[in-house]
Amino acid sequence: MALNFPAIGLVIGVIWLSIEYLAADYFTELMNQYNIAPNDIHRMFLDSVHQYLFWASAVAILLAVMVSYLLSNRVLRPLKEVSIAIHKMSAGDRDAKARTLSNDEFGDLAKAFNMMAGHIKQSEDLRENMVADLAHELRTPVTNIQGYVEGLRDKVLIPNDHNLGVLEKEALRLGNLVESLLDLSRADAAGFNLKITPINIQDTISTALESHADGIKKKALNITVDTPESAHLVSADMEKLHIIISIFIDNACQYSPPGSDIHIWCERHDGAFRLNMSNQSETINADDLQLIFERFYRTEKSRSRNSGGAGIGLAIVKKLVEAHEGSVGASSNNGLFTIWFSIPDQLSAITTPSSQSL
Repeated sequence: MALNFPAIGLVIGVIWLSIEYLAADYFTELMNQYNIAPNDIHRMFLDSVHQYLFWASAVAILLAVMVSYLLSNRVLRPLKEVSIAIHKMSAGDRDAKARTLSNDEFGDLAKAFNMMAGHIKQSEDLRENMVADLAHELRTPVTNIQGYVEGLRDKVLIPNDHNLGVLEKEALRLGNLVESLLDLSRADAAGFNLKITPINIQDTISTALESHADGIKKKALNITVDTPESAHLVSADMEKLHIIISIFIDNACQYSPPGSDIHIWCERHDGAFRLNMSNQSETINADDLQLIFERFYRTEKSRSRNSGGAGIGLAIVKKLVEAHEGSVGASSNNGLFTIWFSIPDQLSAITTPSSQSL
């Protein structure tokens, strides 16, 4: 607003000098043509013009101040709202939001800030949950190991097969958690060392199913795999693809009721390969469904903890799929949970058997 005053002053000064010299000289010359003494009339003319010019300048400045205030308030107020929200967020207020005062570019700025603040809050909440989950996952086996070791040292417990087996189980639990963290770290860097080759998806699925044969047999699960001719080959990193499918199968085995069905099917559409897997499971609400691919997020914390899970598997899947420039998703309706991943693929299909049942 202050930048307007020099411009207004310059305009008034130019008008003032124009009247003072040009108009006054013209008035004097006019008076001389009619043989009228111009002194008194000239002075009256200048005084009147100066008076009108003064009031006109005052009104112009007042209007300029009002218009500048309104315009600057319209521009600066939304920015001030964003600035206030930023200061609140920097002070630790995760719920800080900027009020949207308009539907123009400044309103879009406030909306973008609020969206960013929402994502930051979500990330911070997940980070806190991650720290709490990790602390619990580490504390429980460490406490158990410590208790058994103290008992063995004090000869309260004897080193028989049962006690040593408990120690081994807890040590394996710690090892599995550390290995999961390492897998997540490797998944973060997966995009830098992909080895893309043509892969027979049916062979990859069969290999992953064989590695989970004990769990499948224990629950008497019925596995059906459909790989049509149009989606039998896929271009991907074999090791990474095996990890993705193995995590899918592991989750399905873990949460499927005994004797239920698991269906795996593949398809190709618009140059992309997609693998889907469905199994019977408790319905997951929409809020949890949006977060299942986040690190250390678990929809059933106590159940996952007891089974040794730490909520890392699907986060690894997401990272590996994104390394292939693909996408992941899931849905849950009427007791049927379906999860899928899709990756770009341009391979031609080959003629093979379309399905198998295990």
